Amino acid sequence: MITPECYFTLGTGQRVDCNRIVSLNFKATLYTPCDSLTLSIPPQTFLSPANYLYCAITDRIIFDGIIDRQTSVRDETGINLITESRSRSSLMVDSQAMPAQYGIMAPNNLFMQYAQNYGVSGHDLRLVAVPLYAVGTGKSHWDVIKDFCRSAYDAKPALTASRVLTVTPVKGTDTPKIIRNTGAGIKYTSLRFANSRYNMISDFYVTDLEDTSSDYTINLNNSESAKYGFTRRRYFQNSYNWNALRGTASIGKLYDTNQDQYCFTAELPGLHDIYPGDRSVLTDNMNGGMELYVYETEISVNNRGAFTRLKLYDQNQL
Repeated sequence: MITPECYFTLGTGQRVDCNRIVSLNFKATLYTPCDSLTLSIPPQTFLSPANYLYCAITDRIIFDGIIDRQTSVRDETGINLITESRSRSSLMVDSQAMPAQYGIMAPNNLFMQYAQNYGVSGHDLRLVAVPLYAVGTGKSHWDVIKDFCRSAYDAKPALTASRVLTVTPVKGTDTPKIIRNTGAGIKYTSLRFANSRYNMISDFYVTDLEDTSSDYTINLNNSESAKYGFTRRRYFQNSYNWNALRGTASIGKLYDTNQDQYCFTAELPGLHDIYPGDRSVLTDNMNGGMELYVYETEISVNNRGAFTRLKLYDQNQL
């Protein structure tokens, strides 16, 4: 059986290995640079706060993060140390960007200014320059990256398993993972399909910087929501970044609300090295083979065993 290997780094630089894991929960989502890991272990030899936590499966580090909270808990099972951690790249969400106006913004500038010092190893963004790029008040580093990728590529940013900044569609693994209930491949123990509409917006009303005579003069309709027969509106005030490309940002925001419309959730026994953005082929007796993308990975280890839960989306939703 594959087991995760975890170790801490203390403020002194000392490494402390976790000899036994009481429970572990790891979660990574495609468009969020905040992978999380909650770990419960028996008391270790150290009492001083640990700074970093690492977790590996089959010799590949799946988590390299900062410890947000370290708690000692005494209950009927004894005393356990619980750490709650997020990946280093979560600091891009925590850190506020200084308001600025750039004459031009390009991928290398974006990476060095807003990602390089926050656990991101590099980028594979193609060269596109956005003129008159504005960073508004209250934006996080990740907000700035999202705005740039929407303006430059009409796409959303994501981090690969090796912490490379990329945009959708994420390439993921070269060979898709075969997930099925019988035969060769990774077998699932349960499969759920959900059709969700609660996040879906039917109409976006948008301001136009070139038409100052009235507010919210642009109306964008969501064709997907029409078949469900409801009205759910949002009002969006654009920026100069939006205006430079005539609406790709607001159109993207509108169709982002369709993201959860169709979702497969597969639960797999054991631990599997599968990361958001990886391709998969889901096979069952009803649907044949469908090529899907991993949107979210959750790995859990506890006294009942180990399992991996995957949320799978069609590429058109990503």
